[in-house]
Amino acid sequence: MKKFLLKNVLTAILLAVSVNVSAQKIYDFRDYLFDMSGDQLTPFGVFYHVSANGKYAVGYDDQVSPFCYFWCADKPDDLELLWDIDERYVSAHDVSNDGTVVGSWEDWDQIEEQGPSYPAYKPLNGEWTKLPVPDNYSIEMATYMLFVNQARAITPDGRFIAGNFYIVTGFNEALGWDKCSLVPCLWENGELKKVYDNLGITGFMVWDISNDGSTIVGMNTADTGGQNPAIIRNDSLINILDCGISGTDTANFNGGVANSIDVDGNVYGYFQEADGREVKYFKYTKDNKLVFLDQWVACHGGGKDFIFGQTLTNVLDCSEDGSVLVGGGMVALDFGVVNAPMLALFDKSNGIDRARRTDSEVSIDWRRGDNLYINGEYNRADIYSASGALIKSGAQGHAFNMNNVPTGTYIVRVTTDKGTQSFKIAK
Repeated sequence: MKKFLLKNVLTAILLAVSVNVSAQKIYDFRDYLFDMSGDQLTPFGVFYHVSANGKYAVGYDDQVSPFCYFWCADKPDDLELLWDIDERYVSAHDVSNDGTVVGSWEDWDQIEEQGPSYPAYKPLNGEWTKLPVPDNYSIEMATYMLFVNQARAITPDGRFIAGNFYIVTGFNEALGWDKCSLVPCLWENGELKKVYDNLGITGFMVWDISNDGSTIVGMNTADTGGQNPAIIRNDSLINILDCGISGTDTANFNGGVANSIDVDGNVYGYFQEADGREVKYFKYTKDNKLVFLDQWVACHGGGKDFIFGQTLTNVLDCSEDGSVLVGGGMVALDFGVVNAPMLALFDKSNGIDRARRTDSEVSIDWRRGDNLYINGEYNRADIYSASGALIKSGAQGHAFNMNNVPTGTYIVRVTTDKGTQSFKIAK
């Protein structure tokens, strides 16, 4: 049995509570069975992505089994297994409008028992093909970290593919092994265009790519070891929040991820506060503005924000018109609870008409931690003591650390384009 070492950052959060919204049709594959040489097995894992046109969806299981599957709107009740039990292991993370799947592919020709994995793509009705990698591609890490060296995002037209893989950056004389870094990369028309090994990155996991290929979305490892929600936009690294900078108001978190980007270039994600008790959500706009949200927006399509856990147990992606949502549900087994793929279809004329925009109104998020957040879009926020003294001020995207503020009552005045709103908080 091969070892599956990748631990998905979403694993713990995927086991969430469902919020029901009326769907035209839900395809629940938790009871679906693959015929595996006489054995009937459930397809574990989730649909990670759906094509922009809503015609195809792909997913895999990186926790329990080597399942990797493909869904097509022409045969909505069926799944196509992309993995052959007698062949090499593969993973499927994203799909283009013409059905080209991107993921990883294991090369058995190099090592007899377990081959190294490579970023790869599979055209509709075609075979898996390795994508080119640089000379310092780490064969050792590709062998023991299956499903990490991947092509993880593809543009709707299939021109650009983004992914990540380990490269060798030196040799550790004391320990006797190679120094490696997980770096993002970009392919154009199947050729390796850029390896982002010159941005100070030691570990970057890709989650999505903009339609024009100019923005790569994901998480970047900070010097402290935490994961920064981050993007690479026009070849420059932007840490949306940086847990590696101590002493700043926005540094009080363990890490997070930028998980999706919409057709307009707005990025969505979350991070976890340092005490581990709270998770905070955000949108990072196409003009580099940080907007805190009160719920996790898994994706944006058809002019609507779709909340994680909406309709399906877990929503991870949607088509551009909002008519197809994909993700997963939960299956209880003897050894615990695992995920299985699910998707929902809606009338294309209106998508999900009850999905709401999470940034349309401002609100106060003052929870058990020390940080106070202003949700939504605003121009300025000021915090006053009960006596009227100005305590703190900040513009859009500023998190107010209230740790050193004395116990008492405070007034938060938030100025937006529509006027000023006041909120009372007590510490």
